[in-house]
Amino acid sequence: MERMKKNNLTNISHSSSISVVVFVFYYLWFVFLDRRLIFLYGHMHHTPFDVFTASRHWMTGFVVSGVILILYTGANLFIRKFGYSSQLPDWKIVWKYSCLILILPLLALLIFTGKPPMPVLLSLWILVVLFTGLRLALYASNFIVTNFRPAIWLFFDGLALMPAFTVLAPSVAYGLRRSLSQGIYIIILPLVVIGLGLFWFWILTLLFKRFKHPYPSLTDVFLSGLTMSYILLPLVHYVGSRPGYVRYITNSENFIPNSFWLQFVALLVATGMVCIVGRWRKVVDFIPVKTLVFSLIVFFLVSSLVTGIVTGKETDIWLCQDDEWVKQGNPPYEKPFQEECGIVDKAMGM
Repeated sequence: MERMKKNNLTNISHSSSISVVVFVFYYLWFVFLDRRLIFLYGHMHHTPFDVFTASRHWMTGFVVSGVILILYTGANLFIRKFGYSSQLPDWKIVWKYSCLILILPLLALLIFTGKPPMPVLLSLWILVVLFTGLRLALYASNFIVTNFRPAIWLFFDGLALMPAFTVLAPSVAYGLRRSLSQGIYIIILPLVVIGLGLFWFWILTLLFKRFKHPYPSLTDVFLSGLTMSYILLPLVHYVGSRPGYVRYITNSENFIPNSFWLQFVALLVATGMVCIVGRWRKVVDFIPVKTLVFSLIVFFLVSSLVTGIVTGKETDIWLCQDDEWVKQGNPPYEKPFQEECGIVDKAMGM
């Protein structure tokens, strides 16, 4: 009984620490700092809740999950190094407690504070993305702390999937926007991405054999690629984005296309690459990977639907023309605040 109380207290203390860090970041981004600069309102004449800008709000979930991954892993490695605790708390319980602690305060912060107020549906989706990112971050953190050397091998394995997750779909989307004649973006670059990824997997397979290191599970390889692509890279982008005034949150299309079908293809390509590697290594745990991919397909489908409902059609927007918002089509959100019109571009001297 005493041990259960101690474990529960440890879970609560870890969850509370994570929740405080997360809440501080959201308070800074959505209330304390100038939200227009954090999310680039008015950049290239885009409004706060059009297709281009809306995703910046929910990408915060991936960025702050990257922060938690680094801080939580570092803290637990330090604790283990100096022997303050011999056993880590269950990461799943820590994740559940963190979600319970954060859900109401964050929802209130998003809907009722700052301006413009967040639409309810978009606020709910921000929380879904945040909790999804936190789950992945805490799983990765637990794996690193408990399996440090295998985690290093897994890091290099996951690198092979990063281009498939983050380059393939955005490249095709860019090529389709330009022209169907842009074959370098639609055909050549995706083939190069797949070829380089498989080549990297082949090199690592040889290294695994050479050093007689056991192969990781295909699920962990897939999760490694996801963690680096959708949690660490957005954080790196955020840390490196300082165009003279403030760090800003990336538009999701830098990593995840607005088109669900392009993201669907990227997931299938990554899955195919993992299955090929599994045959090379004679690792046959394909079913967990398929289950994970199905969950991701549902996640991105819902993301696409939420984006469509919140932002409407790409032609239904408010345009910033001559320092005035001009209505085009039938946008599903209210006219933005006047001072947002072109503020970022003016600050950047554009």
